[in-house]
Amino acid sequence: MGLLSIDAFAGVNYWAVLVAGLLTFFLGGLWYSPVLFGQIWMQANGYEEQQVRELQSALGPAGFASAAAAYTA
Repeated sequence: MGLLSIDAFAGVNYWAVLVAGLLTFFLGGLWYSPVLFGQIWMQANGYEEQQVRELQSALGPAGFASAAAAYTA
């Protein structure tokens, strides 16, 4: 096995990677929202709504931005 060549990523559509990552981030947010399965997820994990709010506020905007960046990386 040799080193990774710069040509290995020549055929990558970076716009598609970015859109797919952002869609994954937003669909995940919708999935765990009260609109879909948020209440079921909280019950299954033994969380109360106040605990989830505290976790979200501790995460802050930087945490959400880093999660979105991780999906697109």
